[in-house]
Amino acid sequence: MSTEKENKAIHRRVYEEIWNKGNLDVVDEIFDDNYIFHPLPQRRGPKWYKEMYHDLAGAFTDFHCEIEDMIAEGDRVMVRTTITGTHTREFWGVDPTGKQISVTEIAVVRIKDGKIVEEWGSPDLFSLMQQLGAIPSR
Repeated sequence: MSTEKENKAIHRRVYEEIWNKGNLDVVDEIFDDNYIFHPLPQRRGPKWYKEMYHDLAGAFTDFHCEIEDMIAEGDRVMVRTTITGTHTREFWGVDPTGKQISVTEIAVVRIKDGKIVEEWGSPDLFSLMQQLGAIPSR
């Protein structure tokens, strides 16, 4: 198997096993102890990733990530996903609305020795907050 295919398989596990099935043991398997989330470099390590999972998946029941595109080159994998769920718990100061959300995210990870060491994530948080009614829409 090529490096790109191996790296895609590693990154695919993030969505299929962690986010869609809630298997947090996978975090320890595939995230490096020194994992860094950009643009927030103070957010690092598998422990932080698990906390982020609990914040998001806990606030949106039926949380699901659908992989739309995945491209790999060398040690980098880019993925575009659509995230859906129902807002049933407080999230970033917004009380539960019961609203269904659908948000696009683009993420790029760097993989070294079979572990995710860096991630550049860009979810459409503006759209999310509009859907929750925290930001007025047009």
